[in-house]
Amino acid sequence: MEEIKKFILNEYKYNCMMWGIKCVPYEEFYNWNIKCLNESPEDVVWLNELCKRMSCSKIKLMGEDSNMRYDAYAFYFDSDKNIVISTPRRQ
Repeated sequence: MEEIKKFILNEYKYNCMMWGIKCVPYEEFYNWNIKCLNESPEDVVWLNELCKRMSCSKIKLMGEDSNMRYDAYAFYFDSDKNIVISTPRRQ
């Protein structure tokens, strides 16, 4: 699971967004993600494979408004325990 932890949305990007309806410190956000991983071994298996593919730029996200493809690079669990996949900000 150590490899997966590297793909949790980093503190800088977390601070640029709102998480759910409340803003919590990054440490709480990170610990929430670890808790979600610990509670769901099947997600760990699935995310491990996803993260391997993200590290090789094999997972793309497409914006329907632009039809451009972007690399996926991080994930997090939202307040409803949904997995959210992130793409870097476009320049």
